[in-house]
Amino acid sequence: EVANGRIVFQQKQEDFPTYKVYRLQAALTIGMDLLRYPFDRHALSLVMEDNVRDITELVYVADPQHSFTDPDLQVAGWQLTPGIAVHVEPHYYELFNQSYSHYVASVEIRRPLLAALVKGLMPAIIMTLCGLMSLLMTPDKFNQRLSLATSSLRGTVIYHLTITSAIPPVAYLTFADRFMIGNYSCLLLTVATTMLLMRYLDRSD
Repeated sequence: EVANGRIVFQQKQEDFPTYKVYRLQAALTIGMDLLRYPFDRHALSLVMEDNVRDITELVYVADPQHSFTDPDLQVAGWQLTPGIAVHVEPHYYELFNQSYSHYVASVEIRRPLLAALVKGLMPAIIMTLCGLMSLLMTPDKFNQRLSLATSSLRGTVIYHLTITSAIPPVAYLTFADRFMIGNYSCLLLTVATTMLLMRYLDRSD
């Protein structure tokens, strides 16, 4: 049986005493570490175990030479690392006090670097640079400076909500979150310096 999912379709194509071929379709579930989002990479794994015989009766043996993926295999929106990693590990079930042999086959996917930069970070960088350009204005144009800085800050907040809505809710800060916090800091300091400038001008200081 598939330990990390459920089999949707199963067909036995060849059946000999020492050689069997199955065609399977399965819906799989994995835990994804999004700490480096949008530069994250993940291992998509298929985990199989026997549903009756424990490790004292059956132990799988990986066969890396005959384990591979189709060269035409594609995952939309991701780069697929060529090849497949296979290994066998014991898995202990404390409730039953038994260990079962796990056969694990994994392929690695990662987000394309250029797409992550252009679609993930470049809009935030451009908005922050626009806000920082307000510092190039002369002191008497503090209203325009404040308008540009606050508009950039508002756009950055909206973009942050947009980019994080593409991933599941997580209880930690991703790389994108930390990057956006840095942008917030720059733009908030820009707004603060403009407010101080307005105060000094009002005092003719």
